[in-house]
Amino acid sequence: MVLSGKAVIHDNAKRCAKDDFGWGTKDILDTLLFLKQHHFQKSNKSELSPLITVDSYKVRFNGEDVYTHFYINEFSGELVINSFKQDTGEL
Repeated sequence: MVLSGKAVIHDNAKRCAKDDFGWGTKDILDTLLFLKQHHFQKSNKSELSPLITVDSYKVRFNGEDVYTHFYINEFSGELVINSFKQDTGEL
């Protein structure tokens, strides 16, 4: 989905990436492309809708510890990145 341009990054995720790492949209997308199965942490139902499952990942990328979570919008077919920030060790 990232490669096909079907990724949407929430403003909050963009702001945290900028504040925590000085990163922009390309850095966020590059990090997602780097993710492997062993970076997966857990899945939870969204607080906004029990129909949405949010996947959480932790990864070390470009010298930074990153925590991100995202989901697939079944209606639009887009990957929605709703969190992207420094991993503080809490999940």
